[in-house]
Amino acid sequence: MHKHKWISTVKYYPMHFGRHGFKRPQSVVTAKVTMNLQEVEQSLPILSKDGFAEQKDGKWSVDLSKMGVDKLLGSGRFNTPMTVKVAEASAGAEEKLKKAGGALVKA
Repeated sequence: MHKHKWISTVKYYPMHFGRHGFKRPQSVVTAKVTMNLQEVEQSLPILSKDGFAEQKDGKWSVDLSKMGVDKLLGSGRFNTPMTVKVAEASAGAEEKLKKAGGALVKA
């Protein structure tokens, strides 16, 4: 189609030749490590055993930034009062934490 039937190539396949778009350098591309509130609640015994969570006066204190989690998401059911330390959190996660009687600390 480079020489033969050139009009149909130009009309129907204008993007037929060449490269299109670009690929971002891998040094720039980063993926955030996320965790849902329900996952945090279900894994509290494991987190406390590993030293990322501790319980004081009936309230849990969890340090997700120390664990390597970048963002907290608010998916799932959640009703345990806890203080969570993390770099970022979604609006739904903050709302669910406050509703359950917990708090969010930005790391």
